[in-house]
Amino acid sequence: MSHSSPFLAGLPPEFRHFTPGAELDNDRMSLRWRDLSIRSVFQPIVSFSHSRVVGHEGLVRIAGNSATTISPPDFFRLVDATGELPQVDRACRLMHAWNARSAGGWLFLNLHPALFGRFDADDSARMVAAMVAGTGVPAHRCIIEVVEEAVIDRVRLEEGTAALRALGLGLALDDFGAGHSNFDRVWRIQPDVVKLDRSFAVRTEHDAAARRVLPRLVSMLHETGALVLLEGIETLDQALIAMDSDIDFGQGWFFARPAPDVLQDSQPVAPALDALWSRYEEHIHAQETQHHQRIAPYLNAIGYAGVLLSSGVPLQNAAGGFLSQPAAECFYLLDAEGRQVGTNISAREQRGQGVLRELGVMPGARWSRRPYFRRALQHPGKPQVTRPYVSISSGNTCVTVSAHVRINGHEHVICGDVDWDLLLQGESAPSVCRR
Repeated sequence: MSHSSPFLAGLPPEFRHFTPGAELDNDRMSLRWRDLSIRSVFQPIVSFSHSRVVGHEGLVRIAGNSATTISPPDFFRLVDATGELPQVDRACRLMHAWNARSAGGWLFLNLHPALFGRFDADDSARMVAAMVAGTGVPAHRCIIEVVEEAVIDRVRLEEGTAALRALGLGLALDDFGAGHSNFDRVWRIQPDVVKLDRSFAVRTEHDAAARRVLPRLVSMLHETGALVLLEGIETLDQALIAMDSDIDFGQGWFFARPAPDVLQDSQPVAPALDALWSRYEEHIHAQETQHHQRIAPYLNAIGYAGVLLSSGVPLQNAAGGFLSQPAAECFYLLDAEGRQVGTNISAREQRGQGVLRELGVMPGARWSRRPYFRRALQHPGKPQVTRPYVSISSGNTCVTVSAHVRINGHEHVICGDVDWDLLLQGESAPSVCRR
């Protein structure tokens, strides 16, 4: 990179050392590398709960003398081939810090994965000190983004992230879910934020199964102590899915496109956030109303079956009302320890092949681990329903309704499986009893 411009003479020497090629135009810093111009743009990061901007991600834009643009990956490959990657990558982070020094909240800064093999703790400490002295941005406001999949060497990744933490910097695991993400690394490096790849936003918008899985993934990431951010949100539906999945932060064109200026307040994104919250409240109300209407007949039927059983009606006869419901699959009885009494009573001919079919009809299973058993025992007189879950017997999705009942003075739980897909469709079709 070329020598620093004269304007940097008033800044601390360390800052000048780490920003060769720096130029200033109206107090905005850019960089020159050979015949290329490098500048900052920033994309806001919003908190759904706070309904405001809580940070920005610093991104680079590269242009040649002929106004042609170069993508960041191509640019850094070119720089790496010259051996100047550490200097240029570092200068880009300092440029972002300078240009975002007036903003509050977090500043997310990318670190090239190749630099984990060239990490110099002393040099990095000097750079962080230069950043603080030159821009006033404290280290704890800077979140360094690491592309988890790109660092193959586990030892290098863990040592590098530990060194970043020792400097007082925050840590984000970027593009999680793209390619072959390794969940074990989340546990090992304990990032402050996990950024889910934009493929989650795209896929969940059109894939019901992916929408069911996403909240569970978010819950697991929360269990590690990480906050979760979804990248690439471009539509209202994608933002609603993020909120529905208990994701903490959002980033994408739905809120704002990358721009040269950081947002000093949340006013520019307020219309999008207001519309999102208004739609979310409507969405939740409609969802709860619709779910209640769909599942109510099955809850009523399982409750009535319990009344019949407690009055001495045989199991087969008591099951009739539940099994007549359109999406009902099977009916079964558990003792006080969760062991199945007898076999399933199916609503229709069982389907399936091999071991899945056999698992569906095996007697003597024990379901005491299941939420539908525990909740029924804990709430006598109030039928229960589970969230949709994957059946151990078929790999398909169902919900189970259950109720506590006393038969001949002994505690039992009666259960009925409901085909979730059929329930959503509101129509009847052959299915397999599964659990």
